[in-house]
Amino acid sequence: MSIRFSEGDEDEYGDEICMQTVELAATAVQGPAQGDDFWQHIDRTVSYTGPGATLQDDCWWEPIEVYGENWADAMEWWFNPLAFVSCESIAANPNLADMLVGPEPFGHLPGDLTFQEMCEDVGPWLAQQLGTGPLEGIWLIPMSDGWLDGYGNFEYFPPADDTQVETWGFFGYLLNDTNNIVGPGMDGIFYTLPILPLTNE
Repeated sequence: MSIRFSEGDEDEYGDEICMQTVELAATAVQGPAQGDDFWQHIDRTVSYTGPGATLQDDCWWEPIEVYGENWADAMEWWFNPLAFVSCESIAANPNLADMLVGPEPFGHLPGDLTFQEMCEDVGPWLAQQLGTGPLEGIWLIPMSDGWLDGYGNFEYFPPADDTQVETWGFFGYLLNDTNNIVGPGMDGIFYTLPILPLTNE
């Protein structure tokens, strides 16, 4: 996993200024029924299963200044598990496709968009802008209801059992590498693009 720090803000990704890369043991699970802690339409998860090792860090600040601890350790709980709703599932389920997600955070399309619009309209634009392969899915993370309200009219998706996770909310996109053969499963290199850029000024 790599995090690229840029000069951008929540409205635009600017030039890259440095990168941190960590290697983590992980398990990927495909298909619905991920568990009662997950929103019912989450169909792909990646869970870290061991300690991380830093492979690259050319940033001029210590990880603890950003994350409060070693970066590899922080990633094990910040984004563990990674959870996605695949565009493949969205295309196959009209009810899911029509559900609102919220505004497109980079201003490509106005208004509040559905899962289908995120995949079909935003996905190709992101791939062109960033030079990646096609959009694979929508990235959700655990959050409290209303956590994104300061950024727009976003929807929240409660799990069957909210004991551990109150809701799941939109946090970004999962994009294929240009060399991936797009199809069922997750084979190849993928990029997560958060809606709130990680920056350091």
